[in-house]
Amino acid sequence: MQKRIIEDNEAFKKESGVESYVTMGLHYGDGVKDSAGNFFTKKNPEEIQDKYTAADKEPQAADDQNGKFEKDEIGFLTSTYNAMVRRMDELINNVHRAELLNKEAAYQVLQAQIKPHFLYNTLETIRMVAEANDDKEVADISFWFGKLMRYSLSSEQDETDLAKVIEMVTFYLNIHKMRLQSRLTYEIDVAVDARRLACPRFLLQPLIENGVVHGASAVLRPVHIRLQATETEREVAIEITDNGNGIPPEKLLELQERLSRQDEPRKAEEPVGIGLTNVNERIKAFFGGESRLEVFSEPGKGTCLRIAIAKRKGTDDEDPDRG
Repeated sequence: MQKRIIEDNEAFKKESGVESYVTMGLHYGDGVKDSAGNFFTKKNPEEIQDKYTAADKEPQAADDQNGKFEKDEIGFLTSTYNAMVRRMDELINNVHRAELLNKEAAYQVLQAQIKPHFLYNTLETIRMVAEANDDKEVADISFWFGKLMRYSLSSEQDETDLAKVIEMVTFYLNIHKMRLQSRLTYEIDVAVDARRLACPRFLLQPLIENGVVHGASAVLRPVHIRLQATETEREVAIEITDNGNGIPPEKLLELQERLSRQDEPRKAEEPVGIGLTNVNERIKAFFGGESRLEVFSEPGKGTCLRIAIAKRKGTDDEDPDRG
């Protein structure tokens, strides 16, 4: 049937010289207008009357089902109309399917929102029970972990301020200090207006984690982690130092070379410092200019991770953020 419809339409194009009348529903009116114009200009009144009389006496319902139409304007209009109806039915079905998919997506989003809230409520319940039992350590860990989870899951934006980042890092260090006890100590010294410095979320946590995992957790002796933020006329510097084992010279050189490369993708055979590389890329993308991550280390003495945030020209020295 489809093949016969196409042949009939091609025959009509050759007879009338018309290339295209309608696409589907939106251009149906133009097709009717053009076809009607050709019909009335090419046929005399007697032929027109004969066509309509024949159409009244012999309905084309059967021919329509079989895909057979007369090779004239009326047949073309009939086939075009049927094609339009089929297309409309297809579009209605597509819209219906899209609505079902949207409802399913909304349901999944609702489920994703319910799960974190259940986690928050559970942690808060644990904290309240611990407080009631006078178990301060469990209460504190539940509070810190709840804050970290809420910060991780609740925000839809990738931007925050340095003060918030440092607060989350403090919770993270408190949890690890509870685990490592006297093997881990830390200090935080911030000499900048942290609330006015915009930065990406989780800017410092990978660096702090590097100090905990490769510093404090890797040795049995006590390890001290220091977070310091200072400011000069040209840049804001954030340093995270530890007195752990440090980085071997060959690995340090490889890592420094990787961080110094500009816009070069990481190769599969170069897995060294993936987390630090990602932090470096985020720093460059967010702050721009000469902003970067630097690594200094000495075996047996410790490691220093330094974030240099270049101030933009024309901005106030006390407002080195992006705004």
